[in-house]
Amino acid sequence: MKQAANLKVVPVTPPGAIVDNAAFTTGAVDTKGWRHLTFVAIFGALDIAPASASIRHSNASNMGSPATLATGGTDFALATATDSDNLVHLFEVDLLGKKRYLDFEITGGDGSLGTYLTIIAILSRPEESPNSATEHGAVVYATL
Repeated sequence: MKQAANLKVVPVTPPGAIVDNAAFTTGAVDTKGWRHLTFVAIFGALDIAPASASIRHSNASNMGSPATLATGGTDFALATATDSDNLVHLFEVDLLGKKRYLDFEITGGDGSLGTYLTIIAILSRPEESPNSATEHGAVVYATL
């Protein structure tokens, strides 16, 4: 079995406008049926480090009453303006013992321009292998 066939991709923070001194809009990831999650943060141009970040989990799809799993700057390093342009940052989460919904909350720092960022989640180690583009989190899923 191809390992990539056992993945689902979920947009958390789709590409959008640059953010300065404000929270990025993020979406919760439903982890039901999966045992592992990788947050992939892709920074574009940034002139200042993000102000804060955290990985949170909740039993509610709207992230009501979330609990913090990790906090940037304490549990993991945040991007910096001097060394993160166009680089990828990975955050691995073992889902054992975690609540069903997770998100990556992040606030852009107060710079002259701000931060450009996209975050996706990759779910892996499924209880049941996905067998359609939709189950992979895609519009198109092709094997060549």
